[in-house]
Amino acid sequence: MQFYRSLRLEKADEILLQSNLPLVEVALATGFSNRSHFSRAFQACFGMGPATRRKQRRHGEGPGSSHRGEFSPASNISGATLLAVAGKKPENHMYY
Repeated sequence: MQFYRSLRLEKADEILLQSNLPLVEVALATGFSNRSHFSRAFQACFGMGPATRRKQRRHGEGPGSSHRGEFSPASNISGATLLAVAGKKPENHMYY
């Protein structure tokens, strides 16, 4: 179970960097039932919350670099759409 949770959190980290999806959409897209559960799991895995991670990475990309106004293929896709494409449903209760 831990292996799959790690995979989901790695994917969430990737989505955070590559899109502007709200955190709740990232949580749902990676199989977490709500933002709170996702944030706690992300914090435990990476040592910081998902919002902090997103800000840190975006600020650390170099001077003058900004994602605002740039097109990201995943930025207009909802979490439900990502799950549908993956053939998965969000899990209502995940206890690890």
